[in-house]
Amino acid sequence: MIIDIPYFLRWLTTVLLCLVIAGCTNLKPQAEALAPVQPLSREARATFAFLRYMHLLQNEQPEPALEALGEALELDPRPSLYLEKITTLWRSEQLPKALNAASQAREQFPDNQDLAVTQARLYQAMDQTGQAIGVLEKFLEHHSQDFETRSQLARLHMKNKEFGQALDVLKAIPEDERSASVHYLLAQAYTGLEDRDKTISHLEQATDLNPTFIKAWAELAYQYELDKDYSAAVKAYTKLLDLDSANQDIVSRIILLNLKLNNPDQALQVAGSAIQDPSFQLHAVGLFLQNDFYEQARQLINSMGIPSQDSDRFWFYKAILAYRADNDVDQALNHLEQIKPESKLYSRSLALRCQLYFEQGDQEQTLRLCRKGQELFPEQNDFWILESEIHINRNDLDQARQVLLQGLTQQDQSTSILFQLGVVEHEQGQVSQALEHMEKIIKIDPDHAAALNFIGYTLAEQGQDLDRAEILIKKALNLDPENGYYLDSLAWLYFKSGKLDQAWEAITTAVSKVKNDPIIWEHYADIASALQKFEQARQGYERALEHHPDDPKQIKDKLKSILSRGSSSFPAKGWAFPPGAVFAC
Repeated sequence: MIIDIPYFLRWLTTVLLCLVIAGCTNLKPQAEALAPVQPLSREARATFAFLRYMHLLQNEQPEPALEALGEALELDPRPSLYLEKITTLWRSEQLPKALNAASQAREQFPDNQDLAVTQARLYQAMDQTGQAIGVLEKFLEHHSQDFETRSQLARLHMKNKEFGQALDVLKAIPEDERSASVHYLLAQAYTGLEDRDKTISHLEQATDLNPTFIKAWAELAYQYELDKDYSAAVKAYTKLLDLDSANQDIVSRIILLNLKLNNPDQALQVAGSAIQDPSFQLHAVGLFLQNDFYEQARQLINSMGIPSQDSDRFWFYKAILAYRADNDVDQALNHLEQIKPESKLYSRSLALRCQLYFEQGDQEQTLRLCRKGQELFPEQNDFWILESEIHINRNDLDQARQVLLQGLTQQDQSTSILFQLGVVEHEQGQVSQALEHMEKIIKIDPDHAAALNFIGYTLAEQGQDLDRAEILIKKALNLDPENGYYLDSLAWLYFKSGKLDQAWEAITTAVSKVKNDPIIWEHYADIASALQKFEQARQGYERALEHHPDDPKQIKDKLKSILSRGSSSFPAKGWAFPPGAVFAC
């Protein structure tokens, strides 16, 4: 509450005058001293009631305080006192009473903008956004040039996801009257309408008008990223960093965008100079490793020395560098040995050690560490999946399946274990069980591209429910458009549906993505043969034989038929998940 200063001074003058009169009683005759004092004015009594309200409120007596404020309002009703009452009731969570006070105030002062906005906010706090919108719309009928209220109304429409209405409200503000905040609101409305060009345009205008508008710079940088204008995004984030130099998230974005632009040295310069904190420096090392810029990761981590804090992550990243950049498995294992069992990174380091021993062909050591991991971290998928891979390599699919089922007793919602189990069961010929597990995966995660493709391809191979198969495979491709295995599935679906031209277009793209898979080359040749492209069919079968297919005799028979008769199409066996490739999904 802001006190009406002239009002208060008049009251204070009255009080002081009374005190002066009282202080001069010794100098005046007794009869004069007993003369009646003039009563205080309504304004003075209202101010006195308001001061009692403030005193009681400060002493945490809200109910008597509100009674005193009610007395002040009766003596001298004014918008500022109503706003004080509404605020006090709101803070004490008496929203219906606050709304009633706001309605009374609006009846007396319908043109007061503060009261209109406060009433709208109360409705919004009570989840009555429609009523809040109605209050501001009615107010603007008589105050159309009140641009602040117009902005508030636009915000309410956007909260209600009514972006078109918000845009209409804001467009009524003349261009030369639009502040940086108005341009920011216009950008939000256009974002809701998925018009990125206009979103960016208004954000640029907002930052031109207010170069320190942090929220606008942040949104502008993000929109540039969505637009894949990474250079502009870097500039926007750099400006944002000038305004908020200690923000690690901003520095991370600048590093990542420079890596997307293939400017790893620029990213390294930013990482090395922006924030001198060992923990953040290690975070930056992780960004370089994730994006396969090993030399810059090495330079950054070598410039640090061993940090007193977070040393486990230091050794973990050193191990990844030794493994991926130097192909030095022994050195990687030595680094991982520095991470003790009490570390938060121990489970990850143990899983990586399992992977390293597995790739070295040391199956016994891999099994030992996997079972240790299963005992210590039964909820971690890696240990169950890696052990199953060992059994798969030994052609012991029954044991692989048992390990995965045991893993599911610990993590029955694990899509990784379920997928591996489905693959194993498919290899065992238990196709219906494999499909059941894949269907469970897409219920847990509807965007699991590999499971979507698996189901779609299997349905196509069986010639069943081809419409659904097409939907699933296309969804997988939307999630991973460059995946050659998914393109092969689509080609095979079209082949099974008799759509040979579409099948050919898809399979030629697939073999350009995956060049060493015998099943995809066999599909390529089968589709070419059906289209009487016999030369391409011959090349496809020959390429399939070069890459060690599971059934070379079948492919040789097809090739022999092509060479001897040059004839049409052949049925093909095979599936879209070649051994080895599937387990990397």
